[in-house]
Amino acid sequence: MATQKTESTVTLICHANGTGSQVNTSSGQVLKEFTDSDDYQLNLQASEAWLSEHGFVHAGGSDYVKYDPLMTGDTSN
Repeated sequence: MATQKTESTVTLICHANGTGSQVNTSSGQVLKEFTDSDDYQLNLQASEAWLSEHGFVHAGGSDYVKYDPLMTGDTSN
């Protein structure tokens, strides 16, 4: 089974035409695209939920980083 490298930093990109959003790696590869709904806000909410479900936290602007409690010393989970 092939393993995929885990990205530690991703960027949430909103489509210029307002149809949806996508999550890109630091190298520009599209990880996930959200265009299922005609409502732009629902697509944006879906992308933010996906990021959260995959362990990413907002790092400012449109950047998200993989949360690692071992890096911060947080062992509350």
